[in-house]
Amino acid sequence: MAAPAPPPDIDPGDLDREVRAELRSLPRPVADTVARHLVAAGRLVDDAPAEALAHAIAARRLASRISAVREAVGLAAYRAGEWQTAIAEIRTYHRMSGQQAHLAVLADSERALGRPTRAIDLYRTTKPDALTPAEAIELLIVAAGARRDLGQHDAAVAMLQVPELSSADPSLWVARLRYAYADALLGAGRREEAREWFARAAAADEDTETDAAERLLDLDGVVLDEAEPDPEAPDPEAEPTPEPAPEPEPEFGTSLLEPARDPGLPADQAGSTADLAVEAPPAPGAPPAERLVDAYDLVILDLDGVVYVGDQAVPAAAEVLAQLRQAGPPVMLATNNASRSAEQVAARLTGMGIQADAAEVVTSAAIAAEVLADRLPPGAGVLVVGTDALAEEVRRVGLNPVRSADPHPAAVVQGYAPQVGWADLAEAQVAIRAGADWIVTNPDSTLPSPRGQLPGNGAMVAALRTALEREPDLVVGKPEPTLFAAAARQAGARAALVVGDRLDTDIEGAHRAGMDSLLVLTGIHGAAQARTAPPEQRPTYLGADLTALLVPAVRLDGAGAAGPPSS
Repeated sequence: MAAPAPPPDIDPGDLDREVRAELRSLPRPVADTVARHLVAAGRLVDDAPAEALAHAIAARRLASRISAVREAVGLAAYRAGEWQTAIAEIRTYHRMSGQQAHLAVLADSERALGRPTRAIDLYRTTKPDALTPAEAIELLIVAAGARRDLGQHDAAVAMLQVPELSSADPSLWVARLRYAYADALLGAGRREEAREWFARAAAADEDTETDAAERLLDLDGVVLDEAEPDPEAPDPEAEPTPEPAPEPEPEFGTSLLEPARDPGLPADQAGSTADLAVEAPPAPGAPPAERLVDAYDLVILDLDGVVYVGDQAVPAAAEVLAQLRQAGPPVMLATNNASRSAEQVAARLTGMGIQADAAEVVTSAAIAAEVLADRLPPGAGVLVVGTDALAEEVRRVGLNPVRSADPHPAAVVQGYAPQVGWADLAEAQVAIRAGADWIVTNPDSTLPSPRGQLPGNGAMVAALRTALEREPDLVVGKPEPTLFAAAARQAGARAALVVGDRLDTDIEGAHRAGMDSLLVLTGIHGAAQARTAPPEQRPTYLGADLTALLVPAVRLDGAGAAGPPSS
């Protein structure tokens, strides 16, 4: 995809001085081009965010190791509604820069993807002293909004009851905090209090960055008609009426990120939002299940390291799957391995004595092909780095798979194949340098085998990333939620359980998809790693192997018996 041309009136010197300093590591012509794209992105981000994102991506193609470039891509993607891209790029910026300036953007993107609990977890695990007051307040506002997404309106009000509501600081964050508090009060049915706080928000919002004044008038039933003058409007020549003395400010809690105790909350929840569940919707599958699987309407199984390792079925896998087919929820098989088609996967499992049907299999190769079909016109050339099965998936969606960069393909799709070598990566590099999109089926750095862990597709991606000095345009497989979402959609499921052996792909992917997960210890990661994993990679349950599905289970987080969480 060709990069947009920056407007001719843009001067690289218009870029912020600190960012220009970051670009000094680049050759001067490249630095100037990157600077123009960044300035263009900044100009367009409010009115034309999609165009701003295109400029930011163009800068990333030339300078993917500059933290300010990744920040620009993340913020433009957020404004353009490209939530997954925003999350990936802001995380990369935070890692590269050592700063945590955009946690609110991450949390709000999680909300936009329908994952409010992840937004709340991000808020709960953040240390207040790592943020500026404005950053802390923005994250608090987003987390309170996530509580409202869950129907927990009183909890949202309680979260926002912080002392900064009464701050005399002239900064915009005071008005935004008061506005959010007023909106939460209104959502909780406390209209009169909401009116008071919309008024306070309007008073703090000198530059009218919020619509607090309009919300206040709306609550008062006032409709402004700009076509006719207001006969009740005061005479501009009249003496001003003295303002009444200000009312004393209410007192709230004592910590920026911890709310005061709401009188409607139990005493043991005072000062903490970690376990608030006010007005929480009932948990699906409510009584505790006798077997782990009984709490769910779909089981999504990873394959490598879960059902088989190499050419051998994992012990008890065939028996467990047979029992699930006789008396259990449906099973879908989701694999990051793009080297085989769904039909080949089903045939391989059958050869191991495991009943399987191609309709139950979702592969990263098939999902990558669908993504390409959405991005490219019919018949467009796609350079395939991978197996013939991946090429066939590309052909199946109406695109033209090629093996050389000479036809100037519109995209490169990279998947695992044992025979991929230097020549394949060289063709891919030439095509990507010429402007082709770079789509990766999965980021697994290793894959399990009877001889131990071996290099996976992620290792090959890393080689190409190093040569190109940039990141792929899109990674389709786990930990992205696409595979799991497709499996659940195909099965018509609403409460799926993901079973995997890798924390960084299967379990994190389940988190991103908003699903519970079971880590089995027959593949890559073990119990000690699971218990010390970061929140986004911590499984809901832990089991030795697939037999854990057929027995009662206790949640790894200590929340009780098996079953989807209540919030």
